[in-house]
Amino acid sequence: MGLHYVIPSSSFTELGWRWMFWIGIIPALIDLIVRLSMPESAMWEGVSKERGINKAPFTTILRNPAYRLGALTDVLAMTGIAWVYGLTLGFYPTVLSYHNFTKFPYFLYVVILVSLLGYLTSGFTSDVIGRRVTMVVFSATAIALAIPLTYLILKHAYGFYGTMTLASLLAFLTTGIYGVIPAYLSEKFQTDVRSTGVGFSFNGGFILGNWSTVFLLLVSAISNPSFYVYWGLFIIIGEVMILASALLSSETKGIELQ
Repeated sequence: MGLHYVIPSSSFTELGWRWMFWIGIIPALIDLIVRLSMPESAMWEGVSKERGINKAPFTTILRNPAYRLGALTDVLAMTGIAWVYGLTLGFYPTVLSYHNFTKFPYFLYVVILVSLLGYLTSGFTSDVIGRRVTMVVFSATAIALAIPLTYLILKHAYGFYGTMTLASLLAFLTTGIYGVIPAYLSEKFQTDVRSTGVGFSFNGGFILGNWSTVFLLLVSAISNPSFYVYWGLFIIIGEVMILASALLSSETKGIELQ
C-alpha cells in the first residue's frame, strides 16, 4: 500500500509490481537466514533419540483416530479463517474503493492494526479460559454481528470514521481469532508427527478458504443493494466452520506436549 504513495498511479501498473517483487525478496532472505541459524527443537531431538524418527508421519496420522480427528478439525478451522480473511482484510480494498472511500489505504492501516490487536487478545484469552471457549466466543459473536456490521459499513451509517470503526470491529472478531491457531493446531499432535499434522492442517485450509470472495461475487455483484446480506452470510459460513471445529475438538490448554 505504501508504494501507491511513492509511485504515481499512471506508472504503478508498469513499475509497481517490479518494486513489489524485489521488496518481497527481503523478508524471504531474512526468513532464510533465521531458519538456517535456528537450532533444532530440543524436544524433537529428544523424542527422535528415544523413539527414533517417524519415517511415515502422515500415515501415522491417518491410522490414528485421535490424530485423524485433530487434523480434520484443524483443517476445518483453517478453512474458516482463510474464508473470513478473504472476506474482510482481503476484500476491504475492493469493496471500499467501490464505495468511494478514497482514503482507503489509511483506512486499511487502522483496520489491520486492530486485527493485530485481535490476535493478541484471542491468544491471551485462550491461555486463560482455553482454546475452545475463546474460539466459540469469537465465532459466535461474529455470527451474530456479521450482517448488521456489513449493512452499516456499506451504508456509511456513521461517516468515514464510524465506518472505519465498524470495519475494524468486524476484522477484530473474524481474523482476530488467528491468535489461538498456533497452539490450537500444534497441541493436537505429538512431537514425532506435529510438523506434518500442523503443516497439513494449516495449508489444507487455504485450498477452499481462499475461494470465498470468488464464490461471493459469483452469487452477488457489489452493486446489488442487498450485497451486504450476501457478504454477511458468507462471513457467517466461515465462522460456522470455526465454531464447528471448536465444538468437535477437545480442550488442549495445559496439555503436556510429548
